Amino acid sequence: MQKNNTEKFLEKYKKLEAAIAEASMIPGVKGSPGSVYELEDMLENEENKNRLRVCRIMRNYMQHNAPEFVAITDGQLDFLDRMTETVTGRKRLVKDNMKRIQKPLTINDSIQTGLEYLAKRSRDWMPVVDKDGYVQGIVTYKVLGTALAQGLTLRTKIVKAGLSKEYESVSPDDELSKIDKDIIYVVESGKKLIGIICHGNS
Repeated sequence: MQKNNTEKFLEKYKKLEAAIAEASMIPGVKGSPGSVYELEDMLENEENKNRLRVCRIMRNYMQHNAPEFVAITDGQLDFLDRMTETVTGRKRLVKDNMKRIQKPLTINDSIQTGLEYLAKRSRDWMPVVDKDGYVQGIVTYKVLGTALAQGLTLRTKIVKAGLSKEYESVSPDDELSKIDKDIIYVVESGKKLIGIICHGNS
């Protein structure tokens, strides 16, 4: 079962605590903190100090109250990851933060399936794979709408609407900090689709 943001938050907070306990020197920190509270107090960057304080207060609240009443954002999850990265000195890779795609669009899916898929995931475009999971191109709302306007039916296969071969992707072992796109797909072994990275969340 997929974890919700509250469960992810608590896990990432524990990872940060463990990283602090093992660290001796931390960039941008005046001293050697022994806890998240001490790290918060020693941080030189005021924005990070305030964001970490919010995370600590939320975590303490969840320890004594029903956690489902706390709304955790993707931005807070990303912040905890970045703080842990700072403490450990390890660069985060794409595979550390990507979401796996369990059921991508395939070349045998219909235009109707493509439209429903895009609407459900609030995306303007999605990759389309063959039976082995290799990317054959991308499909967009615009392409599917144009295909219908030109006489194709909802039952027509996506590939007949036309797939764009122009798209960008990254490898699971690429550094996350070097990605400057809001949405980018992750492929391995050539063009085999395995996941997605979404930036710009708050």
